[in-house]
Order: sequence, then C-alpha cells, then structure tokens
Amino acid sequence: MDNEIVQQLAYFALNFALILSTLLFYAIFGWVIASWLIMFGIIGPMNKGFVFLTQLVAPIIKPFRWAKIGMIDLAPIAAIFTLDLAMNVMQGVLAQFL
Repeated sequence: MDNEIVQQLAYFALNFALILSTLLFYAIFGWVIASWLIMFGIIGPMNKGFVFLTQLVAPIIKPFRWAKIGMIDLAPIAAIFTLDLAMNVMQGVLAQFL
C-alpha cells in the first residue's frame, strides 16, 4: 500500500513539473514576442504584461546569458531547448508509470 502511494505522489510531482515547464516554455516565447513588439515601438517597455513576463523569465534565462552571437541574444533559445529536453525526460519517466 505504501509503495502505491509513493508511486502516485511521484506521478503527481512529475505531472506538475511537466505542466510548470510547459507554462515556462510559453512564458519565454511570449517574452521574446513582447521584446520584439517593444523593439518595433508597438508597446512600451513599461507595459505591465512585459514587466510581469520579465520578472518571471529573467531567472530562467540568466544562466544562459553566455549564449550570444554579436548583438544577437540566444539565451531564450538555449533556455527553451533545455526546457524541451527536461520535458522529454519527464515524459519518458511518466511513460514508465502508465
């Protein structure tokens, strides 16, 4: 009985992490789109949505700030690839529970 509870908790934790990483994936994507909108002058840099996304995404992207080619910042792409890898690993582990 205890083993079944542990398996259910592990399944719940992995599902939660998968959902969270998916939301972070879309947050990073939205942040990139919003930064383009700022660059083209469509929205302002103090837009509440952009400020919220920046506060959410900045800690995730910070470890990837080394990924630059000239003035092109590849940190969001590196973060998205890392999140995608993590999601694939979690899905593989979840497949073992089914």
